[in-house]
Amino acid sequence: MAHQLVIVLGQYGVGIVVVNVLLNQIGLPVPVVPTLIVAGAVAVAAGGQMLLTLFFWSVLACLAPTAAGT
Repeated sequence: MAHQLVIVLGQYGVGIVVVNVLLNQIGLPVPVVPTLIVAGAVAVAAGGQMLLTLFFWSVLACLAPTAAGT
């Protein structure tokens, strides 16, 4: 199961993290921290090039519900 999670995060990591963070920020009880940790580890293991992209889109997904609520 863990191996499949790493493969899926390697392919669709940014999208999964963005959706996960966005769902958490709108109030659904989804665990964000484990997803961020695993996605960050996969990004670092892949060379670290996706780490900045992952960080940028995670922060954007975190701020989007706040901006939409104003």
